[in-house]
Amino acid sequence: MIFLGGADVEYTERAPGPDLAPWVQAFWQLRCVRATSLRVPPDGCMDIIDGDIVGSLSSALMARLEPGDEAVGVRLRPGAFTALYGVPADELADVRVPLADIVRP
Repeated sequence: MIFLGGADVEYTERAPGPDLAPWVQAFWQLRCVRATSLRVPPDGCMDIIDGDIVGSLSSALMARLEPGDEAVGVRLRPGAFTALYGVPADELADVRVPLADIVRP
């Protein structure tokens, strides 16, 4: 696990069960304790965060967090979203869109 949040952010991460392990790298939760900037490095993964799909980052980004900000997410393994839903990864690079706009029931 690589996390660069420091003491200003509470972060927990848990591994998936064996049935989801081929697709999911981790389930995670983040809560900001004190105002901070969080550096998010590219890791080749897509995340589902609070109902949105977040494509792989091409470069690090800085996220400004305020006390009480929370997020929950599922970090997908590289290639998992494309394999499961047929959406090319490059179409989602560096974007955040509602999952419902991409995946239809």
